Amino acid sequence: MLDNQFHRAVAQLESEPDTPTDERITLLEKLVNMRKRFQTMQLENYLRRADSAIISIIIRKFLPAATDDDVIMIYKEAYEIWKNQ
Repeated sequence: MLDNQFHRAVAQLESEPDTPTDERITLLEKLVNMRKRFQTMQLENYLRRADSAIISIIIRKFLPAATDDDVIMIYKEAYEIWKNQ
């Protein structure tokens, strides 16, 4: 739901090219912050464990450029492998 709202807000901003630059920058900053908070919530939701930060650090040790979405995807794949063993 939040991800959908983020994309709708970005689309709305793109559809209004006459918005003043300073207002566009402010809105983009808010959208980026919203996206970061959403990714953090999503990451915590998927990992749901006290050691979720450790898991994230381990993944990023081997993939330094990994985004929160990458960490979630890797975790989900590993969880499915573990669950099916």
